[in-house]
Amino acid sequence: MTNDIQFNDKAHSIISDLLDRNEDRLVRNRDCEPERANDRLAYDYIMRCATMSRGATTFIFHDERVGTECFLFDLHGSLAKIRSKRNRVACTAQLMQFQRDYFPQYNSILRLTYLNELSKIDHRQNCILNGVIKLAAAKLPNVRSDIRRKLRSLGYGYDALLVADDTLERELARPRAGIFTISLDNTSESA
Repeated sequence: MTNDIQFNDKAHSIISDLLDRNEDRLVRNRDCEPERANDRLAYDYIMRCATMSRGATTFIFHDERVGTECFLFDLHGSLAKIRSKRNRVACTAQLMQFQRDYFPQYNSILRLTYLNELSKIDHRQNCILNGVIKLAAAKLPNVRSDIRRKLRSLGYGYDALLVADDTLERELARPRAGIFTISLDNTSESA
């Protein structure tokens, strides 16, 4: 999977409909306030992706892909929408590439979730096997410094294999400007 995935209108339509239905369901069931529904789904998405790398010694993007696919399947009404392999692959790629657009508070929620997890760490192994910490280390800048400081405070050294340098650099190099990138006459502009 590359970072150069083009925007897919059909996948967007499916994802948007699923998120809308599930946000509505959260509000209708009084699981959260209307203005927090998208944040709740973002948290659920983060936790699902983190679950896939929990217990592993290093983060790989395949874990995120599987977590994204599982998250989509967990959404109410998703089975009929992403039953075909083509739709499932397209929606998974679309959500991974544009997650900050579907979940505007993704970075903030991930950072707060990871800081909460990091504060509970009392042993090096718990840190290294924690999926949320690995996901944050692969997605956000300066997380590895926080991990090094936490491990040092516990009397341990840093494990460089937690997230490889090229994995972090690739993720941080993704374009972030604009909501979606659109193409008009073979030129790209931010929406």
